[in-house]
Amino acid sequence: MSDSLPLHYVDLKPKNLPESGKAPVILMLHGYGSHENDLFAFAQDLNDRHHVISLRAPLRLGFGGFAWYEINWNASGDKWTDVDAGLKSIETLTSFIDSLEENFDVDASDITLMGFSQGAIMSYAYSFRHPEKLKAVVAMSGYIVSELMPAKAPLGMVQKLPYFITHGTQDGVIPVSWAQQGADYLEKLQIPHTFRTYAMAHGINPQAYADVKAWLVENVGIGAE
Repeated sequence: MSDSLPLHYVDLKPKNLPESGKAPVILMLHGYGSHENDLFAFAQDLNDRHHVISLRAPLRLGFGGFAWYEINWNASGDKWTDVDAGLKSIETLTSFIDSLEENFDVDASDITLMGFSQGAIMSYAYSFRHPEKLKAVVAMSGYIVSELMPAKAPLGMVQKLPYFITHGTQDGVIPVSWAQQGADYLEKLQIPHTFRTYAMAHGINPQAYADVKAWLVENVGIGAE
């Protein structure tokens, strides 16, 4: 980890560096209670011409995992989101992305965000703030948290950004209806997106991952096997 970067990470360089010497980036954001090596298990499938970087969320949890913000439940069983911590993590993520070209041989205007669960929530929140930085967004088993979204987004640029959304119909952590609401929101704003559901719980099954890879081949050119 570079001292100049605000988040811990693991990274994998591209197998085939573009002639420009600057590789596009797939930036992975893990879910609540996990760590940077979780989604990075997929990195070897994605780095034909992309630099793959997986980030560790800044907040350390008591049981050894990490989070972008804390989630708690009140006495009535309602979920409570630490919005201030979430907004701070968005700022930290922004600082990391803004420092990419200083620390890696990458094209920082060609980033694909690939987030799972809370990482998908962060991907939505960042993408509506800085769509000009992104090539595409993959939001797996997440949803849009309105309190973390910007009050005003550069809609014309967001409408050029494709989203691929996956969710399990048996997800007991984040109901599939919440993901559907996110897809409906993108539809209302005429933002290109694909929403697919799978007979799975809160996770990524082989079919979902195969579909993600196929979509990345088509939309960001990760390179077919």
